[in-house]
Amino acid sequence: MVHKALPTGTGNGLQGLNNNHLPLAIVQQMLENVDKPKTLSILIVDESGSMDNYGRVPQDCVNNHFRGLQNPPDGRQQYCTVILFNDRYRVAVPLTEASHLRPMTTYKAEGNTLLYETVHQVLKLFISCFEQSTADLKVFVGVFSDGLDTKSDANRQPKKVQVTSHKARMLGWELFSYGIGIDAKELARLLGFPTDKEHVHNFTAEAKSVGEATRHFTGRSTTVIFNDPQHFNPGTK
Repeated sequence: MVHKALPTGTGNGLQGLNNNHLPLAIVQQMLENVDKPKTLSILIVDESGSMDNYGRVPQDCVNNHFRGLQNPPDGRQQYCTVILFNDRYRVAVPLTEASHLRPMTTYKAEGNTLLYETVHQVLKLFISCFEQSTADLKVFVGVFSDGLDTKSDANRQPKKVQVTSHKARMLGWELFSYGIGIDAKELARLLGFPTDKEHVHNFTAEAKSVGEATRHFTGRSTTVIFNDPQHFNPGTK
């Protein structure tokens, strides 16, 4: 069994991610079971044409992340979702509890880079689901890209994503920027993500770098430590 990709969107302000993209039973489970500590890792991965330089490595690395969630060092219940972006964004792996994750098989690098709008839509959707949660839920977001935005509407972005990122940070979410052959600090600044050394990670434009980036994200999302300097009260609302 493998995960099937869910509907795509252009993120043009008229069509975006919404609750139809989430398994509501899983969301309800996460909200109602308040006694068990949980972690949600959200991977937002570049699928534009330039990523073809790395072949199937990005897909393999995402699947390695899934395996890393099976027995996390911190013992928290793990959930994960994967969103890919090129000319459009698509939910490649819907929100899933770690023990039910199956390999992603649909990665295909092509097209441009709808970076800002994708991150904005993803954060907006998950904030709407979990901002009122009283559960012990830690959220980690990793953006992996080898290029800056070439597709989002300049009249909307990056202003919109910066506002949405600020909301996520105030909820105590950890937002990581992974630059593959690009300046990750500039990537973080444009997205409104934290720009300190704990959250910004630069890698050379090599296939092995994609693996290094995802291994770092796996390590951080399975060992809960909150370092974002803008957290007014880490891990709480």
